[in-house]
Amino acid sequence: MDSEAIFGLLGVGVGGGLTLGADWFKTWRGERSPARVAARAVIREFRVIDAQLGQCIEHGYGWPWERFDEYEWPAHEPVLAAAVTDELQWRKLEDVFSVLMILHALGPDLDRDRDHSPGEEETQFQVLVTLREDMTEAGLILGRWAA
Repeated sequence: MDSEAIFGLLGVGVGGGLTLGADWFKTWRGERSPARVAARAVIREFRVIDAQLGQCIEHGYGWPWERFDEYEWPAHEPVLAAAVTDELQWRKLEDVFSVLMILHALGPDLDRDRDHSPGEEETQFQVLVTLREDMTEAGLILGRWAA
C-alpha cells in the first residue's frame, strides 16, 4: 500500500469521527437546552429571593410577602423534573420550593396573627437562615444544568 492511500484512509476515518462527534454534541446540547433555560430562570429567581432574605435577616424584619407575587418554578418544574434524575437532588429542589410557596401563601396571615414574642422572632429568623442555606444547595444542583 502506498502512503497516499494510507493518508486518504486516515483522513476519511478522522473526518468521519469528527462529524460523528459534532452530531452527537449538537444532539446532546439540544436536549440540554430546555433544562438550561429552566435552570437559569430558577437560579435568577433564587438570587432575587436570596437578596431579599438577606435584607430580612440583616434588618430583623419578617418575610417580604408582597415582593413575591409569582414564581418561575411552577412553569419550569416539568423540564427540571425530567433533567434532575437524582432522587435526593430532586427532593431538595422540591423542598425549597414547597417552603417558598407555603411561606408566600400563608405569610400575611402569619404576620398578622403572631404574638411577636422573643422566641417566635428567633424561630422566624432561623427559618429564614435555613431557607437561605437550602436555596444555596438547590442553586448548586441547578448549576449543573445552567452551564
